[in-house]
Amino acid sequence: MLIKKANGETQAFDPGKIRTSLINSGASAELAEKVLDKLLPTLSEGLSTRQIYIRVFLILRSERIKAAYRYKLKQAVLQLGETGYPFERLIAEVFARQNFDTAVGQFIAGRCIQHEIDVVARRKGDVRYMECKYSTNRLKVLSIKTPLYVQARMLDVISKHDPKGEESSGWLVTNMRFSADSIEYAKCAGLKLLGWEYPEGGGLKTEMDRLEIFPITLLHHLNRHQKTLLIERGLVTCHQLAQQVSALELIQLSDSSRKQVERELDIILG
Repeated sequence: MLIKKANGETQAFDPGKIRTSLINSGASAELAEKVLDKLLPTLSEGLSTRQIYIRVFLILRSERIKAAYRYKLKQAVLQLGETGYPFERLIAEVFARQNFDTAVGQFIAGRCIQHEIDVVARRKGDVRYMECKYSTNRLKVLSIKTPLYVQARMLDVISKHDPKGEESSGWLVTNMRFSADSIEYAKCAGLKLLGWEYPEGGGLKTEMDRLEIFPITLLHHLNRHQKTLLIERGLVTCHQLAQQVSALELIQLSDSSRKQVERELDIILG
């Protein structure tokens, strides 16, 4: 059976990819098989990968809600907004949950000029200067031009701020994929890369899964405008919102709607 990819090409449907994706999202092997058993009879020639994704999500949500939220993680990141600011806050949270002290949007003097660094993370002599690149296009690939100019900026900063006993590194972080020459160059130049699925086994998706970092864009009981208002206040993840649940008063939710959101937070974080 042929299915249609997002770029318009067709390929043979492979249930193994669905099985692997489900298990990576936190589903057990048994649950993955149960979802496939319910999915396969509903499929027909010419379906798009997105149509299949929606069916998988609906089946999975009925089987296990939390695994369903994990399955939607990439889509939730794509819905953070058109600007890169929420993504920077998200990346800061990823490192903060690993006991780094983090700061967003820091102006730091380099040896030659001043630079705005998206995220700075510090932990016991380990200082990481990060440039964040965000896109709402899930097919976009980051070309070699970006790591080339990022590395130049990082070297200018590190050459001025690299005291003895402290290890400084430049990072390029994105929700996109890296081109092959970007990866080759970064390895040679010493620039650290963190992408959605790069490095293998330790990409952004893996880290967000491991640390249970869920964007508030996952929440079903908030509309887009309400999510935007919370994000503008720096509340990008469900964990942050749960810690400052009083912020729900600022978006004028009814008592019943607020209770629904709080229950959903409990389910996601529980």
